[in-house]
Amino acid sequence: MGNMTAVMSNNNINRDSLLGYMAFYYMPGIKLRQTDLENIFNKNLMSNSYLPSQIFGHDAFRRVTGKIRGSIEVSVNGAPYAAKLNIDEVRNDNDEIVRAIGRKVIDQSNDSVTYETIGSLVYNKNNESVTYYMNPGFDSEFDYESNIMIPTTKAYTDAMVYHNRDTVRTIINRIFQAQNPVTIIKGAYFIPKSHEDEVTALSGVISDLVQYAADANDIPDMRVIPLLDTMEQRDLIERKASNELAKELDDITLELTNVLVSQKELKDISLLRLNSTFQALRDKTNEYSALLNVKLANTEALFVRALELFTQVKQIPAQAGFTPAEAGLAG
Repeated sequence: MGNMTAVMSNNNINRDSLLGYMAFYYMPGIKLRQTDLENIFNKNLMSNSYLPSQIFGHDAFRRVTGKIRGSIEVSVNGAPYAAKLNIDEVRNDNDEIVRAIGRKVIDQSNDSVTYETIGSLVYNKNNESVTYYMNPGFDSEFDYESNIMIPTTKAYTDAMVYHNRDTVRTIINRIFQAQNPVTIIKGAYFIPKSHEDEVTALSGVISDLVQYAADANDIPDMRVIPLLDTMEQRDLIERKASNELAKELDDITLELTNVLVSQKELKDISLLRLNSTFQALRDKTNEYSALLNVKLANTEALFVRALELFTQVKQIPAQAGFTPAEAGLAG
């Protein structure tokens, strides 16, 4: 066996020689309680601001019923047909939320489509229970009760107690986005070295989630690869950051332009969302300009253009203290 003492660990790398980290993670099926997640966050010094709120019944109900989609095969008058399932919320009052399951049968022989409601799932707001109802006449074409209704009610019971993969992935993605990442390849992100503490905390969180994996052979994982500060790495990150930021700024200007062309009033909540995104992009551009000691290609003109459009739509950028001079950014 070779001399293992010659192999350097990530912890022994001189941080002054780093540009940042390439990080990627994998999150399979997982199930854990709110208290478990809180303990993991506290252990790894991860900010509790990323923790999900308590589980509400109506959210759990919509989440599990929202998965009722896809294709099945039904038997209508003894003949097999391809069918597609869909779910729609048809009522939401003080007592109940009712979501109807629609079944669309595609008859290729007669070039026709038949859409019918085969039943409903009902969430009771008073006791947070879920029940289901089947409309008469559909039992014979497919075992909806065993394949859809009963599994969905069981999934709801589970969702009221545990956070699952979808919730955890959403949290992890929020943490990643707060570290101003740039996508290197799909699923792999560059993170500036100034976010070392957050990267370390997140790596610890994902490591501690392993014990809650639904399958012991398919576990959460995160890899962090230090990237040395070389000219080649700088060129790569500058190109990726410039392209990504320009695309996001283009999306903002396009949305604002469409509002102006249509002459429709932009709702305050939408304007605040765009304004928040704009500020985040400005901060991200500043960070990468300082890190790489360059002005990122095309971004300055795009920031100025976005500011002009904001001013035309509403004066929120000016009220927030933005001026075109600030769009020059660092570098």
